[in-house]
Amino acid sequence: MRPSLLALSSCLLALLATPALASHTIVPDQHATIQLGVDSGVDTVLVRPGEYPEVVTTDRGIVVLGLASTDPSTVERAVLPAVGGFVGTAGNWEPIGLSRLRFMTRVVVNQFGGDDSQVTDCRLDGGLYVGGSGNSLITNCIVFGDLEQMGFRGEVAMNTVVEGTIRTASSNSAHLVHNNVVVGPAAVGIENTEDTWVRNNYIRGCVIGISGACRTPSGIQNNIIEDCSGSGISFDHCTQSFVVEDVIENLVRRCGGRGISVPDGYNTIAGNVVEDSGAEGIFQSGIGSSVRDNIVLRSGATGIRAGRVIGDNTGNIVLRSSGDGIHFQDVNRLTGNIAGRNGGRGIAVDGTKGHTRSIRSNTVYSNDGAGFSIGSGESLPDSLTNNISYGNAVGLAWSGPSTPFLGCNDWFANTGAAVTGTSVGATDVAVDPQFCDLPNDIVSLAAGSPLADLAGCGQVGALGVACAVAVGVGDPRPASLGRLRIQPQPSQGAMSFAFDPSDAATTLEVYDVSGARRMTRTLAPRTVGYAWNGTDDAGQPLPAGVYFAKLVQSAARSEATVVVIR
Repeated sequence: MRPSLLALSSCLLALLATPALASHTIVPDQHATIQLGVDSGVDTVLVRPGEYPEVVTTDRGIVVLGLASTDPSTVERAVLPAVGGFVGTAGNWEPIGLSRLRFMTRVVVNQFGGDDSQVTDCRLDGGLYVGGSGNSLITNCIVFGDLEQMGFRGEVAMNTVVEGTIRTASSNSAHLVHNNVVVGPAAVGIENTEDTWVRNNYIRGCVIGISGACRTPSGIQNNIIEDCSGSGISFDHCTQSFVVEDVIENLVRRCGGRGISVPDGYNTIAGNVVEDSGAEGIFQSGIGSSVRDNIVLRSGATGIRAGRVIGDNTGNIVLRSSGDGIHFQDVNRLTGNIAGRNGGRGIAVDGTKGHTRSIRSNTVYSNDGAGFSIGSGESLPDSLTNNISYGNAVGLAWSGPSTPFLGCNDWFANTGAAVTGTSVGATDVAVDPQFCDLPNDIVSLAAGSPLADLAGCGQVGALGVACAVAVGVGDPRPASLGRLRIQPQPSQGAMSFAFDPSDAATTLEVYDVSGARRMTRTLAPRTVGYAWNGTDDAGQPLPAGVYFAKLVQSAARSEATVVVIR
């Protein structure tokens, strides 16, 4: 029975504790160089702190371990033996182990024939490549450059990678990449091409945060991705027609492209939080399984944009996106979603496939476009029931040859018609929903809301009762300066801001991700635009990254994401 990675790890730890139990030599006590120690035929080479400029090579299994410094003055900074490099190839049942060492150039380990290799507690200044047909464990290392695990099966855990990519590939077995930190700049933070589970990693400052596998069942879960100039999680490179991968419970912040971008496939996109993306918060282009329980805040385009999603699409929250809040090509069921203060429509369904839909118990409010915009491609009955459409341009804009069933909806305070393209349902109402705190986007219901238990309908809207009385009621369409538009996006520096004219002076401000104000301009009344060359108030070019623009006049403001590339 082949040893597992866990079993080999236990053996290595035992060897570290009691090196005298194995065939070993000590460098430089018994051999002047590490290479001479390896060539002596022992199982283990123990290396004292020092500098060894050699590139060690081996064609057999070997364990090379750095010994702790005995100098009390170095205990706090953990001095590792510095080795020029390592190139090793091992055959069947001949493990390679490297631990407590610093390598100055790229380390290459090829493990063949069915045993395990380990690289642990090392510093690798030139990157790391582990390949072959064996298993591998790479853990607790600091890697400058790429960390590549290209073998049969591997685990990459608790490493820190600086200015490089964690890259995995396997044609017939699974990798696990978890609890790593990747700090750019780098083209991709984590790139997995086959059968890889990517979990609990932190990635910052890359172009693409995670580049997912295309056709094999894998998963991306519980990762934090920040300040990427492109998309946070991307499958845009995939050429296959279907992606079979789940994207679950990730946090993506301040990325210049899409937050999450997934093409066709039987995939579930669930429980993710996307904040301040330059383009769509979540993008799914073809047939998908489910889009549910995601939160998208302040995206630079549509908050959630998806193709035909055949499962349950429930519990999504989209606020303050520049485009539509939620836009599907087609859905079977759309339930319990919230879309508020978006620059386009609240919830839009094209209906190009024309299959039966149920749109139930959603809340849309204070959107610049229609609350609901629904199209039907065929004469099939759709139903819209128990929804709240409050303070939008139009409550519902319907188009298509079929006549939908409407019932138990609330069409209140919309500036235009309650419904266009069809008729209001017999049990529909137009009453104040009494949200708990609308100015702060808390749209659960007060205890006295007529929608908490509407006669003959039950609860209306996405959320039930959560407060005794409504507070901070405010205007359903608060003061606004209109949508702040920025072109081009992203930009190498020069870009134009466009906005609606105002009778009073306004202030245009640009902030970086730390909240520091980098540029301020006071604009005369009736100004409709401003050309900016990407410099701060001192005239210095701002570095590449994600910024936030604000157009401010008294209590009114408009905000947008700015992406600068260099």
